[in-house]
Amino acid sequence: MPATRPINTSHPLDNTLLPPVWTALSIGFAAVLAGLVRGFSGFGTAMIFMPIASTAVPPVMALVILDVMDLFSPIPMVRRALKKAQWRLLLPLWLAAVAVTPLGVEVLVSVDPVIVRWMIAVLILVTVAFVASGWRYTASPTLPLTLGVGGAAGFCGGLAGMSGPPVILFWMSGQSDAAGVRANLTIFLFLSAISTGVVLALKGFFTLQAVLWGIAATIPYGLGIFLGSKAFPLASEETFRRIAFAIIIGAVLIGLPLLDPILRR
Repeated sequence: MPATRPINTSHPLDNTLLPPVWTALSIGFAAVLAGLVRGFSGFGTAMIFMPIASTAVPPVMALVILDVMDLFSPIPMVRRALKKAQWRLLLPLWLAAVAVTPLGVEVLVSVDPVIVRWMIAVLILVTVAFVASGWRYTASPTLPLTLGVGGAAGFCGGLAGMSGPPVILFWMSGQSDAAGVRANLTIFLFLSAISTGVVLALKGFFTLQAVLWGIAATIPYGLGIFLGSKAFPLASEETFRRIAFAIIIGAVLIGLPLLDPILRR
């Protein structure tokens, strides 16, 4: 009789990957760096936080921590963005994202965490490459295209907390200026954090440990957002993009699974 593979009955949030001190340092560093870019550009939180935090805790726990952070710290930014947000574009995007988010979460908890981390890295690098290429479209977005982008954002949000990349490609490759893109992304990402949080809570991933990590991470994250918001008026659109891209790529390199043997020594 062929041997059967043992079933893994552990909860995806059971164990962290590094000792407690290194876990705290990794999450704190990821939070403040993510806050700097979020405050400066209006996006990039998950693209920075998830690769780095996933070296310290399982991707599912990193997603819960990220969601807790994103429910509270960006509120001042959201209040300022409400006046510039384009709700005609925002609402269809968000509703489509809500519908597909549970599918992304199912993939997250079913796939090996190392594979998920590689998927996150590839998704981020593809997003940065497209946006940095300078490609733009001039046509007005159709409703089917908008819904498709929203669905892709929901899947990426459930998989890795990164509902932003498809929407970033959608808006930053268009003709909106930096301030308009920043406002739309700020509102969309906040709404996505709410809907993703509901899905994660219904699936039982809001454990006490994960929530406490998330609450603690809001302090460095909020500090980063404050400093990044102060820096935004000082930079040109081109500079704002270059700085954000450079930090995001650096976060991806830090979070690659190839570095795990070094980090665990």
